[in-house]
Amino acid sequence: QIRYTEQQMIDGGANRRGTVFQLTPSSNPSDLWTETILYSFAASPDGGFPSSDLIMDSSGNLYGVTLLGGANNLGTVYRLSPPTSQGGAWNETVLFSFSGPDGSSPFGRLLLDKSGALYGTTSGGGASQAGTVFKLTPQTGDVWTEQVLYSFSGGSDGGSPEAGVIMDQNGRLFGTASTGGTGTLSGGVVFRLDP
Repeated sequence: QIRYTEQQMIDGGANRRGTVFQLTPSSNPSDLWTETILYSFAASPDGGFPSSDLIMDSSGNLYGVTLLGGANNLGTVYRLSPPTSQGGAWNETVLFSFSGPDGSSPFGRLLLDKSGALYGTTSGGGASQAGTVFKLTPQTGDVWTEQVLYSFSGGSDGGSPEAGVIMDQNGRLFGTASTGGTGTLSGGVVFRLDP
């Protein structure tokens, strides 16, 4: 059985806007791993400069976010679908382009729930330009609907979340924001969002 790891680079690739790559180990543990570029990001409206770890669904699709690119050059959520034939190309689809009020510059790993919805964070945008927590829900025809679950103020509630969120068994979301909080340093917060 071949083990492999998917990861992404924030820069480089054919268009200097980042890549998604796969590393495959050699059968000899002392040999170097083999790299395969699965996708090179291009100019808008494609995403650019990937800014998260990847997650995989049960069909082998990969999901991630890009810091820039998309219809408004404010970042995207994208999906990479595996090739339909051996050795074929992976197919990229921009699922959502951020516009500012709904968030900008997404950062951090996405969360995929049992219904197929995606949750994540943007480091900017939202009502106070201090970042958001968002949910993307798939609709018929591969259209995704975004809902801003929370807009940070940059004050005591925090700002610029950059690590995504995790979910407990009650549907509560937990994460961190890199700025804001109480006190003189305002060094960030750990937050919980209740449904």
